[in-house]
Amino acid sequence: MKKTALVLIGIYLGIVFFMPKESIFYKIEEYLPVKITADLSSTPISLNIKKADIYYAGIKSATIKNSEIYPFLFYNEAKINIFVNSLDINLSGIKLIYTPFVPFKIFVKGKDITGDIELKNRKIHILFLHPQNEIKDFLQKTKKGYELNERF
Repeated sequence: MKKTALVLIGIYLGIVFFMPKESIFYKIEEYLPVKITADLSSTPISLNIKKADIYYAGIKSATIKNSEIYPFLFYNEAKINIFVNSLDINLSGIKLIYTPFVPFKIFVKGKDITGDIELKNRKIHILFLHPQNEIKDFLQKTKKGYELNERF
């Protein structure tokens, strides 16, 4: 029993450490409706993205200052600091969490942000506790704060 557990843990760690993180990033980018130009570097446990520009329909939409992606297979996390050009806002300290145990949902967490992205229903639900003035017009005011409910 102990040998089996050690072998399984060794296989898991080998997959996480030697996963071609940059190749996976480029493969995922092929399926997205955006084009990303970025400086990528990987460590045994993470993929680091610095100075990334995100283009949608040929227009520069956002800039990722820095991001760290931790692909642990059963728990995946991305820490993002992003500047949205069209709204002139800076979102820092955002965490995106994905687990295959909840396969069609990405959880969004941050200092003043919480919510989720439903991949199957193509819905975004994010609650902003103290949003910047530039985006308040795009949000609905509720008792809890300001909500963003959109489809993509």
